Amino acid sequence: MGMRQMTFEIPEELAERFESEVPESEQSAVVAELLQRASRRRLTEEQWAAACDAANNDPETQEIQREMGNTLSPPKTKQMQDAELIAACDAVNADPELNALIEDWQAAADPIEEPWDEPAPR
Repeated sequence: MGMRQMTFEIPEELAERFESEVPESEQSAVVAELLQRASRRRLTEEQWAAACDAANNDPETQEIQREMGNTLSPPKTKQMQDAELIAACDAVNADPELNALIEDWQAAADPIEEPWDEPAPR
């Protein structure tokens, strides 16, 4: 395999720690190994979906799924989680029955007295 020299900028504190913990003769190999590991872990959402589809269509996996009662799905990204949360909030906010209850509660003339509203006894 050919070698290529590259230049990166990293935070000063990280660079100092790296130089103090990794001998200079091993630094290139360590960086190469870390980059290799990182690239293996970074699957796109499409790759995750394709891998899950392949697993879900595998007869052996299907048998395990029947026993466990679920199928494999790709891990949710923060963006996907946020979108689901927004959709759930929108659905709640659009619920006419819930909105009527909130309006009734906000219009109530008698405030509810709670024990913590009173000063503590001395």
